[in-house]
This record gives sequence, structure tokens and C-alpha cells, in this order.
Amino acid sequence: MKYMKYLWMSACALLLATVTACSDYEIFAEDLNPAKVTDDDSGDSEEEDNWDGTFEEGAVLPFTRTNRAVTASFTNVFFSAEVKAIERQGVLVSWRWLPDDADDITFDVYRNGIKLNETPISKSTNYKDLTAEIGQNYTYEVKSSDKSLGICKITPTDGAAGFYRSIKVKTRADYDINDGAIGDLDGDGEYEIVIKRQVIGQARDVGDTKPWTGLQKGTCLLEAYKLDGSSNGVPMWTIDMGKNISQGQHTTQFLVYDFDGDGKAEIALRTSEGTTFGDGTIIGDVDGDGKTDYRDASSGRVLDGPEFLSLVDGETGVEMTRTEYIPRGEKDTREAYWGDAWGNRSERFLMGVGHFGSQDGRASIVMCRGYYKNFQLWAVHYNSADNKLRTRWKFNTANGYSAQWLDSGNHNLSIGDVDDDGKDEIIYGSCGIDHDGKGMYTTGLGHGDALHLGKFDPNRSGLQIVDCHEHQEYHNGKGVDFRDAATGEVLWYIPGSGDIGRCMVADVDPATPGCEVWSSASATDMYSCKGEKLSKNAPVCKDGKISYNMGIWWSGSLNRQVLDNAMVQSYTDGRLFTGGTNFGVTTINDTKANPCFYGDIWGDWREEMIYTTNDYSELRIFTTDFETQYRIRPLMEDHIYRISAAHQNIGYNQPTHTGFYLGSDRTDYKAFK
Repeated sequence: MKYMKYLWMSACALLLATVTACSDYEIFAEDLNPAKVTDDDSGDSEEEDNWDGTFEEGAVLPFTRTNRAVTASFTNVFFSAEVKAIERQGVLVSWRWLPDDADDITFDVYRNGIKLNETPISKSTNYKDLTAEIGQNYTYEVKSSDKSLGICKITPTDGAAGFYRSIKVKTRADYDINDGAIGDLDGDGEYEIVIKRQVIGQARDVGDTKPWTGLQKGTCLLEAYKLDGSSNGVPMWTIDMGKNISQGQHTTQFLVYDFDGDGKAEIALRTSEGTTFGDGTIIGDVDGDGKTDYRDASSGRVLDGPEFLSLVDGETGVEMTRTEYIPRGEKDTREAYWGDAWGNRSERFLMGVGHFGSQDGRASIVMCRGYYKNFQLWAVHYNSADNKLRTRWKFNTANGYSAQWLDSGNHNLSIGDVDDDGKDEIIYGSCGIDHDGKGMYTTGLGHGDALHLGKFDPNRSGLQIVDCHEHQEYHNGKGVDFRDAATGEVLWYIPGSGDIGRCMVADVDPATPGCEVWSSASATDMYSCKGEKLSKNAPVCKDGKISYNMGIWWSGSLNRQVLDNAMVQSYTDGRLFTGGTNFGVTTINDTKANPCFYGDIWGDWREEMIYTTNDYSELRIFTTDFETQYRIRPLMEDHIYRISAAHQNIGYNQPTHTGFYLGSDRTDYKAFK
């Protein structure tokens, strides 16, 4: 085995000349195969390739510590007269309450040089200008102690167009707009967005039991755009993943995050021969087999060929470095290891961001393969001193883990410091993996489609998890579990049978302490965070149907609203926003009905929504115009929230959550914890 490993690495070194997309290229590979599937495999050999050098720490502080992000929002399109009475027509000016701001700081708002507020603003970071007129040009300025903190310009417009910020994208016939991720790509202190684009109708599900018919048309693209509109339809760069990366929700994962601590976000993605980067360079015939197209001519599936994890410069789209991706293994071992030989198990990928050295240290990339039967996770750390991706640790269920660990993964993952040791852990569906790559626990409840990590019970220490499950033979009636994130102890569960496809947790009802939990396991039932079945129904959204999708902080209350099908619905006040009917946008990912991205991008602590138009010609970014009397630091400053936003687009999109309790049971948010 060792001889084969070194022989393979030597072969890679001889092929450097064929690798056209990345200079100083090196792979730190263990083997071309997954670990041997034997009862006595301790996995000790995996440690030999783990880099024992110093992992660079000292991450750059997020720019949400210094950027005030003043924004203005206006609409005169209201869902109902009742909502208009709450929302009120006018320009909402909002800004960040920065971490270094004093608890008792006050603000003033000026419009075209004239102060609007009669008394200093001390309880919130927003102001509603009810005297603004349609068609007038306004410059709003936020000050504190006569010091200017930021400005925003707006011209209130009659009709729908006045409510969103439009980001034109490149016209591409036959291409849609799919998932997005945000980060400061160029270091200017403002967010940019990276969007995934797929050929319309060509995204395929690797789990489809019906034979794929022929080759996919086109390839999956990544494009980067400025969120201030200055891109004007011209991307900062474009990456073509290439024909060996199948288009689809399970196969085209990417992360946008600052992995080298330089204040600029990089992009991490799976690549292969044929991937083209932002400067036009292409990964060539790396393995020297004389081919760069590994698609099966009849099925269209890609089950062979080299695969890599590439790290890309966020400003230019140029590949910085790459390493080997978790290998599929030899064909004759795949069914025994992964669970099938036709790519349903082996071709399911997830990715994540983890700070495994310390919360203040630089992040590692977590690449994952599989979640049915066996699965592997590798943590890879970028060493800027020599421009290499180094393996931090490898996790493999075949290396000494019991059968109870098999089939534990979800179509998504969550990451955060669940055991309060200052380092991140990974919640991989029904199991927990420690910061050092060792298994912490598994509930044995098996695979599922939805997963939530956050502070859901305000009166219980630590973080909690809500997870739904698909296979009856594993969950045995525990359709949705509410568990302790650190220990895996199932605190209570929602009974259910068969495939429980959806679950959701949020504080939607001010009358019930803590967050409420509901799922597709029990029709309209809703539970308290203590597991008590409530006498009221779960929240609805489109067509009066229960919504199990996402939650958003949009209204002025501390309760969360449900976000589904481009609609925002309050549990107490009804429909607050309808994107498709009123604002010409559409959702992505079929029945998941997601926005391209949503999160706390600018302004106060409420969340923005980013949708694509029906013709895929632009992104439309919506900022709430509801006033709030509450003042909270930027949500992106919360570690759990920032990480959940980073992998929101991974697999089946999941909502953002905070590591502190954010709900109507608490009103003092001077600090997160």
C-alpha cells in the first residue's frame, strides 16, 4: 500500500507540466481508494499524511466590526390594509450597531442636511421617515455626537421597483440562476456575491433511479458580482466547473469565506480536468491517460477521473492551489463501501467551514463525500506560507466506527462550537464529529433532509439540534429529534413513520416560551422547545399550507417569520411580503422554493432576501422597511450565524440560526450571550 502511494505521488509530480491551471501544484494523497473495509482497520495510516506543521492562526476580524452599512428601504406596495397600518409608508433608514459601539450610544438621522429625529435614537438602529415623497432625491446621513457614520442615497419610486436593489447579471441563453453565497471578495469592506448558474432543465439528481439519458447540456458556472450594482451585468470573473462536474444540487458545492486571513474571501470548490478558472487557465490531463472527458456516453454520469479541491482567489477567480478530493475508490470496492456502484452514494458531496484551532483562528475547509452507508470528511487547511492545502484530519466511518454510524449523514450539515471548548465541531446529520476529526456521538436515527443547529431553548445551557429522519428502520418512530448538540442526548422527539422530509424550528409565537418546533411528521402539530404539544397549529404560508422551509427576521418584532415560496408570513400579523406576485421574482431548487441567498447583509439586524427574476436577468435584493424598537449587534458577528450563512447553499438549503437565543422572551441584546 505504501509503495503504491509513493508511486502514485511520484507520478503526479512527473505530470506537473500538464497541469495548466495551478503553479507549484502538489497533492498530499493517502491513496486512490477509500480506506479498506475491514473489521480491524484502525485507521492509523491516515494520520501519516496529516500535516504536523503549525496551522496559521489570527484570522482577520470581520468588516462588520467597522462598516456601518447604512441602507434605506421604501415601498408603497402592501399586502393588505392591515399590514400597511403596521408597516407604514415611508423610507426606513437603518444601520449597524457595531461591536465596539458603547451600549448607550445614541444616533441622529439627517435628510439632505436636516435632522429628522427630535430626540436621540437610543433603543434601535433605524428611523422611519414618514414625510418622504415619491420622486424626490434624498441623501440620508447617520451621525453620533455630530460625527458622520455613513450615508445612503435613495429616490422613492412609485410601484414595485422602489423596494429592491437590482443587480444585473450576464445574459446567458438557456442558463438559470441558482444558489448564491456572499463574502468580501476584494477587501473593500462590502459584500459581493458568487452565484451558481446551471443550464435550465439539466440539473440532475444522482439518486434518480431512472436512467439518465445521454450527456448533460452545457456545464455549471460560478460568477461573481458586486452588490452595489457597479458590475452592471459584467461578472468580476467566471469559473466553468467543466463537463466532469455534473450539474445538480448534490454535486456542485462551493464555499465563499476568508481562508487565508487576508481580509478577502476565497472560493473553495470541487474541480476536475476541464475546469476553467477566471483567468482562462484550464486543468489539463493531470493523470496522463490521454483523456479529459470522463462522462459515460450513454448514462451521462461521471464515475471516473481525477477530482480536486481547488482554492480560488475571490477577487480574480484565479486558482491559488489545489489538492486531491476524497477519492471514490476502485470500482470493485464501491458497492461494498458506499452502498451502490452507480453513483447515488459516492457522488453526493457536502462542504463546510470550521475553525478547528480556535474561534479566532483561521478557518479550515471541510470536504465531504457520502452520507448513506459509509462517509468521509476531510478537514483541509490553507497554509499561505507555501501556498498549499494541507490535510488537518480525516474522518472515515470505515475506520473503527460501529454500524450505528452508517447512514447518519443528511443532505446538509451544521458546524459550530457545540461543546464550548472554543473550537468548532461538525454536526453531520445524526452524528457529531469533534474539532480533531474524532467521532463524538451518533444517535443512530439515520439520514434526513433538514437539520438545524442553534440556541432554541433559552433556559437550557448550550446549543440544541432539530433533525428529521427518513428511514423507518433507523428512527423507529422518532421522526424528528430535539437533542443536546454536545452530547447527542435526545431530549424529546416528534413521533412519525416513514420518510419525514421537513422540520423547522423558530420562535414564531410570542405566547409560547422559547422556539417552536414543527414538521411534516404530524400534519399541523406544533411543539414547544420542551416537547409539549401546543393547542395551536404550525404556521402557514402559501395557499394556507404549513411551511417547513425557512425562517427570517423581517418584521419589527423579535419573533421570526416563515419564509417560503418568496413569501414572508407572520404568525401573528399574516402575510408581510409576496415576491412573485408583487415584485417579479422566482424561487430556486424546485419544491425547496429557496431564495438564492438570505441573511443579515447590511442595515440593522434584520435579514435581506436575494431572489432572481423570472427571466434570470438580474438579482433583486430586498431589505425590510418595517420599523423595530430593538437594537442588536450585526448577526454576522455571531459565529454560529456566520457559519450557517456560509453553508446555506450546501445540499438542501437550510435557514440561518444564531448561537444565542433571539426571540421575544428576551429583550436585552447588549451582548450575544
